[in-house]
Amino acid sequence: MWYSYQQLVTHLDDVQLAVCCYTDAHRLANPQNYPINLGSVQYHRSGQADAHSVANFPNRAVWDAAAQYYDHLWVKDYHVLTWQLLIQHMDSLLSQRGVRAIHFFSFEHVPMTFTSGPCCDIGLWEWLQHCGKASIAHDTDENHMSWRQNRHMADTVSRLLCSNSMQSFGLDRVRYRQ
Repeated sequence: MWYSYQQLVTHLDDVQLAVCCYTDAHRLANPQNYPINLGSVQYHRSGQADAHSVANFPNRAVWDAAAQYYDHLWVKDYHVLTWQLLIQHMDSLLSQRGVRAIHFFSFEHVPMTFTSGPCCDIGLWEWLQHCGKASIAHDTDENHMSWRQNRHMADTVSRLLCSNSMQSFGLDRVRYRQ
């Protein structure tokens, strides 16, 4: 989230339309922009290879520090509040600049009010489960979705960006097939 925020602020003057997909509040901001969350730290601890682990982000000191942070300093309520405030601030920046945005939550839907555009009424992981996907761990799908699901998302986003609707929207069930 922190890296996404930094990118938005850096490129805000060049943005005309935005698609925002928010991960959960459990990721740790870090100067290396490593994708650190509880799961990736567990992969690090067990020595398993994963797209979000030491194999692709080799600075072990960062992973060790993250493991210590989760063990001794993690305060869930603080991270959830900070995450929500960061999302609201990003939405406010987009809205102030007149940038039309479409909002998604990666995992579970969080009821929030957006001023820059509509929000999907289901989290993407929830949607994938409804479509028949059993796990996202170690998969090789683009964005964890099948080709048909990616196509449905692209069509939905395109339709919404061309409309002026602020209403929440849903996604059709598109059966998951690799």
